[in-house]
Amino acid sequence: RILIIGVGGIGCELLKNLVKIRFAAIHILDLDTIDVSNLNRQFLFRKAHVGQSKAHVAAAVLKERFPTVEIVSYFKNVKEPECGLAFFAGFDLVFMALDNAEARSHVNELCMLANVPVVEAGTQGYQGQAMLFRRGVTRCYDCYPKPVQKTYAICTIRTFPEKPVHCVIWAKYLFGSLFGENASHEADDFAELLANVLAESGNPVDWKAVGARIAEELYGRQVIALKETAPERFTKVTPLSLAEAAEEGQRFLESFTALSQRKAASGGFSFEKDDDEIISFVTSAANLRARVFSLKTSSNFEVKEMAGNIIPAICSTNAMVAGLEVTEALKLLRMKFALKAADAVEMRNLASNKEQFVWNDPVKKVIEANPTPPNPDCTKCQAKALALVVSADFRQRTLSELLNSIVKTRFGMSGFSVYYGDRLIFEASEYLEEDEVERYAKRGESTLLDLFGNEHEGILLCIDEESSARKKLRVINKVEQVEFGVDEHMTNDEDAISDLMRKVQEHEKSLHAARKKFAKERERQNTMQKAKAVEISLIDDDDEEPPKLQPSESLKRDRTPSHEELAIAEGDGEAKKIIKID
Repeated sequence: RILIIGVGGIGCELLKNLVKIRFAAIHILDLDTIDVSNLNRQFLFRKAHVGQSKAHVAAAVLKERFPTVEIVSYFKNVKEPECGLAFFAGFDLVFMALDNAEARSHVNELCMLANVPVVEAGTQGYQGQAMLFRRGVTRCYDCYPKPVQKTYAICTIRTFPEKPVHCVIWAKYLFGSLFGENASHEADDFAELLANVLAESGNPVDWKAVGARIAEELYGRQVIALKETAPERFTKVTPLSLAEAAEEGQRFLESFTALSQRKAASGGFSFEKDDDEIISFVTSAANLRARVFSLKTSSNFEVKEMAGNIIPAICSTNAMVAGLEVTEALKLLRMKFALKAADAVEMRNLASNKEQFVWNDPVKKVIEANPTPPNPDCTKCQAKALALVVSADFRQRTLSELLNSIVKTRFGMSGFSVYYGDRLIFEASEYLEEDEVERYAKRGESTLLDLFGNEHEGILLCIDEESSARKKLRVINKVEQVEFGVDEHMTNDEDAISDLMRKVQEHEKSLHAARKKFAKERERQNTMQKAKAVEISLIDDDDEEPPKLQPSESLKRDRTPSHEELAIAEGDGEAKKIIKID
């Protein structure tokens, strides 16, 4: 059972590879719907699919081509409660094909907790990478700090903005499509919208009315259509009219009119951050979209800072990275198979996992490196920082029962503080005042359902009063499970896998040394053979028979002699010239 998260440029290529290899059970998860701009590189989708769920459409297309493969699709956000620890623990392998760091980090944490290997991939123009994250064996996604993201993936910008900068970049695309010298291929639906509105306009064109029609479509009708696809997911998304937007709406119309008249007079023009009219349009368009998605609006100055970093999506890079993801996954699965079978011969033939990097280099496109070891201080993958996973029926068990059974008994804490998020929910200490003791005792009688609400799971941070040691407790709701269940699967075959990888790496080193030794010996033999002087023997037919040439041992071993060499070796009673054999 494998899970693919993200059905974008990499995800489509990855799915193609996996079904061709005939993986038996493939699960697909994506929160996006298909946009016109996706069609030039996400080849599983067609124009008729625009507006539909990427996960559902990808599953339907693949089932039609490969009816024997089991494909399950989920149209939801990976951060939703249903996609918690229990969900991830049900898979043997997870592939990440995501386009933002926050979602990657979330998936990484859950997989490290469930001890499920993750194959991660990403691209940035002509560059990309694919690598395996395995708890206790390699680094995880969050082991080492990453630079702040300065560029933004197109799918995030166009489909569901999560930050104000996504709205700014979207507005810049809108500007390029409506007023640019060459309409962007990534924004051709905007150009099509403008063409349709202009076709219905009179002559001369009322640019203010055209701008109002475009705003009505972008911030009204399209938003309503988006909400209808999944109302429960888009509760904070609200259609917006220019009248409701008041000053920002008026600013949009004025800047749209001015830029349209400029384009009509002198042709299209490129984005320029020092052009006040351009910045005014991009800022107003971005802020209207931000209000639709309940995000913070931006000032002109902030827009100038943000409106420059866009990643081009390169189909060939996506294909290469997806292929490398599958290669690394197959290495891991072969290793697990060899471990279970205890097949020493198979183990010797295994190739160990590598970190694969794609570069725009004319000589070598793919560079591999040995896996980076885990960071001993990582808070996501190291044993000392991992949460203990406990399950129970939230309706039947109380907070006090959880703390007595786990925190006091298993963690050995007598005085401690318990936090849920950034909120202190319980304290046990001999230094508490009487009213505090009563308050916490009453809270301890609350059920876990009262504490966590309708969430499927929750994380508690327990801090020991004496040693300041910290322990994380992840509590999962399992209906009708009366007793607390502690998930012990987190301590499975890590040591065996680590030992196996070490043996494989040692085998690779010895094999490399043997190859070098063989190459040196071969070079030495060739050098000796070439060093022989050319011998010329004029042999009298009456005196003696011509000698026969004895091919060297390396000649006999390496290849068949040519016709010339055989003729010289056999001789025919005439004078012969013995030639050098190269």
